Amino acid sequence: MNTAKNWSRENLAWAGGLFEGEGCISTACGPRSRVVLRVAITDEDVLDKFIGIIGVGKKRREPIRGSYKQVFSWTLSRGENCQAVLAALWPFLGIRRKQKAKEAIIIFSKYIRSIGRCRRGHKLDRVGAYRYGMSSSSTCKICSHLRYLKRKDEKKNGNYDICRIADGSGGLAS
Repeated sequence: MNTAKNWSRENLAWAGGLFEGEGCISTACGPRSRVVLRVAITDEDVLDKFIGIIGVGKKRREPIRGSYKQVFSWTLSRGENCQAVLAALWPFLGIRRKQKAKEAIIIFSKYIRSIGRCRRGHKLDRVGAYRYGMSSSSTCKICSHLRYLKRKDEKKNGNYDICRIADGSGGLAS
């Protein structure tokens, strides 16, 4: 993340004020824990300045609804970048935003502790896992391959559709 050149105290104070007024920190706990930072405003030039200071995240043009003005949004959901942005903006956040930032930090710490093994105990490393975003439940290559072999065997034996119906969710019964 190459943001140090734009992270002066003055720029961060400006970005923190904008984030305090127009931004939000969304957290979701559970098997797919994640944190999303978001700013949505109608002034594109203001959002461009914010993105220029922060240096990470995605800008998006929201669909126009009815006769409302065009809304532009910035989102950031990558774990280490979210932590860095929250840490940089921390001194300029209000009480409520700091509370949400604390919740996000707790989610980050749980995520970091969960890296290492899948639910069935297989080692997750660069070779043994597919990892998507900040999900605490990575897809283990070994488990994925075992599920594939099980489906292939059930399809071969003719009881694949019965298992899918019996499960009720469209997946395999465990």
